[in-house]
Amino acid sequence: MHELLTTMPAETVALVGQAEPGSLSRPYEVLLDAIDGHPEVDKEQLAALTDAERSPVERLHTGLAILADLIGDSPAVIFFEDLHWADSESAALFERIADQHGPRLLIGTYRPDEVTRRQPVAGLLARMERRHAVTHVRLNRLTPAQTAALLAAATGAPAPLRAATALHHRTGGNPFFLEELLRALPGYDLEALVEQPLPWSLADVLRRQVDDLDPISHRIVEAATVLGHRIPFDLLADVTGASEDELIAVLRNLVTRGVLVESGEDEFAFRHALVREAIGDQMLSRQRRRLHEAALDALLSGGASDPAMVAHHARGAGRYEDMIAAARRGTARYLSIGSAYQALQLAEMGLDEVPDDTDLLAAAARAAWLAGLLDDALRYGRRWRDLAGSTTDRAESLYLLVRIAWESRATDEMRALTHDIGTLIAQLPPGADQARAMTAIAQSAYLRDDLDAALLWSDRALALADEFDLPAVRLAALLEKGATLSERPQTAADGREILSALVDEAEKAGEWVLAARALNALVHGEPPTSPAEHAETLERMRVNAERAGFESLAVATYFQGRARLALRAGDLCAAIAALKEGREQDRSYRRRGRWADYHGGFLAGLYLEAGELDQVEQPWRSNEQTHDLISAALHIGLPAHRLDQMATAHSTPTYGTPTGHSSTPSSQRRAASTPRHWPATCPSPRPTSSRRRPAPPYASAPPAVCSRTTGARRPPSRWKRPRPCWPSGVAGGWPSSPRSAPNWAWRRSTRRPPSPARPP
Repeated sequence: MHELLTTMPAETVALVGQAEPGSLSRPYEVLLDAIDGHPEVDKEQLAALTDAERSPVERLHTGLAILADLIGDSPAVIFFEDLHWADSESAALFERIADQHGPRLLIGTYRPDEVTRRQPVAGLLARMERRHAVTHVRLNRLTPAQTAALLAAATGAPAPLRAATALHHRTGGNPFFLEELLRALPGYDLEALVEQPLPWSLADVLRRQVDDLDPISHRIVEAATVLGHRIPFDLLADVTGASEDELIAVLRNLVTRGVLVESGEDEFAFRHALVREAIGDQMLSRQRRRLHEAALDALLSGGASDPAMVAHHARGAGRYEDMIAAARRGTARYLSIGSAYQALQLAEMGLDEVPDDTDLLAAAARAAWLAGLLDDALRYGRRWRDLAGSTTDRAESLYLLVRIAWESRATDEMRALTHDIGTLIAQLPPGADQARAMTAIAQSAYLRDDLDAALLWSDRALALADEFDLPAVRLAALLEKGATLSERPQTAADGREILSALVDEAEKAGEWVLAARALNALVHGEPPTSPAEHAETLERMRVNAERAGFESLAVATYFQGRARLALRAGDLCAAIAALKEGREQDRSYRRRGRWADYHGGFLAGLYLEAGELDQVEQPWRSNEQTHDLISAALHIGLPAHRLDQMATAHSTPTYGTPTGHSSTPSSQRRAASTPRHWPATCPSPRPTSSRRRPAPPYASAPPAVCSRTTGARRPPSRWKRPRPCWPSGVAGGWPSSPRSAPNWAWRRSTRRPPSPARPP
């Protein structure tokens, strides 16, 4: 709101008043705060406003007169903050201001959770809702992606994914709580902020909600803080010893106060996570430990099915053997249902006590990879490999590490890992371990563009899988073979046939990762023959990826697929909207370094194509791609001074170097110069491959201008121009160009960049 006030014209009168705790006993507190510092306020009127001997009506008219004298005929913005704390006189004044006419904008803010029937604002809200001239804007809690965006805006740097997730979980997505935590830690070290104690001012505000509870209610709410984010009714009754009727009465009161909410059947939760934290911080450690012990005993005696809850209370009670057992059981369960991040948290809880447990290390590495936390996945995967006590463990760890190293762009490590796998194969007897290792080499060869080797090793793995009846290995090897065959025009049909059959088998076997990757290969290879089939395949891929907890395919790749589908249908608006929606749901697009904003290349190209030049630089955050953006801007007709600004703002060592003429090998050049999810419809920055697939029959729209091509050409008449989202001010809605037409080259490189969009 304060940002809005800074954009107001100079002649606009801005009055900002804020209510504070205790304002109920101070009449006209909000108005007095708003006019503080305005020397032109008449002293006699001010004295009349604060004179308790005068009638309420007279004082109300005095307040209106003060505002009228300050504003006059000028446009004005009147802003009353935190109305949930406002006194009844300020609430009445707000309503009377709303009745007045003129160039005025009246804004009031309040927190719904703080409003009860006893407060003056409750009646004000009911009356204001019935007015046609009033707009009621309800601000929901921030999503995880919005939390990451707010943290990035506050700190000036992308927020680490784990820190953003932890802070969203800690604050419940409440912007006020986030700001208070940030204000309490100068320097904005988000990793440290996750464990930072609550600032006293915020803790005091939170604890005020339960200060006047009776002793029984206070004992129950303290027990609830220990039970966790989900509070089962029966467990709370067991821990507190309260009768059912007594507990129902207390919980009803806490729900009415806005302290708790009924989150499910016989299940409760704190409305604000930090309220739970603030109450728990005042408890004695021995008190918390005894409550954890009571909860753990109740869970174990009742045959609890939630290993995370058991592990939480076992750790709080200091019973670490129970905690480790629950962590091992829980990580396997959460991975099986696609809760990768929860599996990682539980595995790490166990690793805090047994850091060399290979089962937990394996689960942590796999969960971190699925969740997109590649640094953590590499760390756990390497330790798993180093501590592997069997050839099976070593083969499995190397298999996963190859994939993680490729996604992390650690090409040297990827080669070293592949060499280690080759050495291991020679030491293994024929069987499951050897077949699994062969599949890993096939994957590595495919990712490094060595298609002959990929076919050779996948066929060897298939032969062993058939000989020793290894269905899981067979599916993995078929995926590598099908993906490899689909890269060559003469075998693409065979590859697609293998992948299509593989999807059904993988789904029946519950191999959701393999099914999602196979569908991804189908949708990103030679696209399906119709938009309906394309959309169906894309949705099926997302469902399987969500079942596996495969974050990158379920979110980033899915929404980029929707954008490509819209682009082929000629709907540029829908393509841009799909990418923007993907950003809203994608928690990790703001990651640091080379992965930073991997949606940026595609979205910037779409904005260029739509003629929205002012929008281009906002999504373009990956400095490695600036030279391609500027090439596209040249073709689209960006003015010279804007090109200079763009080059200065995004200067990189590679600016001006034609990417397509690099002397590095193609796979390295692609890894170094393409965004993580480069769209299949956008030309790759490297030279077009000889393995070029034809465009699908329904692909009526040209690709977005994403990289340089050899010249500007008008589209053939059979191509339908994409419908731009906004008029660009020139005939036909297309931006002007230094040449006679925008760049319409239809090119597709059949090889995609290293990313989860590319099936391994």
